[in-house]
Amino acid sequence: FDRKMLVSQLKAPDPWLHVYGFIKGSPTATFSTPPVVMRLKIAYAGPVATPLMGVSGATEQYLIEVPDTLRRADAHYLVQINANGGNIVEAGAPGLLLDAEFNGTKLTLSQLDKVWPLADTAASDPATFAALANGPDVLPQSGEGNPGGRFHSWFEVLP
Repeated sequence: FDRKMLVSQLKAPDPWLHVYGFIKGSPTATFSTPPVVMRLKIAYAGPVATPLMGVSGATEQYLIEVPDTLRRADAHYLVQINANGGNIVEAGAPGLLLDAEFNGTKLTLSQLDKVWPLADTAASDPATFAALANGPDVLPQSGEGNPGGRFHSWFEVLP
């Protein structure tokens, strides 16, 4: 974040921050296994003393609970932020809503909207898994100057 955010909202990220794990489907000799997506539990771990990426601002740390099924699979992870309705605002005055515009995947708004409400595990589709690839935006810059918006990015953990 480029400024301190409200701690109460950082500690309760469900309204504005979701993380998902995707397992790539695979064809076999007899049938195909579709991709699977699961919502992951996250917990606020507090601020990081030195901001990451060498830029000013506030870096907050979250712990992600990764089930064993994801650890043993070709898994990709999606991070989504939906900043709207005052759900993630700065701690100081005037209490601006996070400017979250960032397209770090090739997912469409329709695909993002389909994933956002998931509460557990669901079947996905190969097009959504493929769209997790790099989008046009590059960190550390996000936002387009207007409060609110959508942030989405992805990562994978290599064995």
